[in-house]
Amino acid sequence: MTAKQQQQQKQWEDVGRQFDDLYLFGNRDFEAFKALFRRAIAINGPKDDGLEMFTASIKEPAWQDWMRAEIDRMSRAA
Repeated sequence: MTAKQQQQQKQWEDVGRQFDDLYLFGNRDFEAFKALFRRAIAINGPKDDGLEMFTASIKEPAWQDWMRAEIDRMSRAA
């Protein structure tokens, strides 16, 4: 694994931990969620399978709609 890949992996793990904290401890703040989601996209791109951790865990329709729109927007920009 290259140094860049190691750095990306560390960043991804950090996003995962923060997401777990947000989800498991009831800190369901939409702004914090959006920041983590955008950070995840910045690390691995909008088509990464790892984004499933967000879509599988969030049940709020408005949050899911926002995620889809953000993925579409970021995919077009890439």
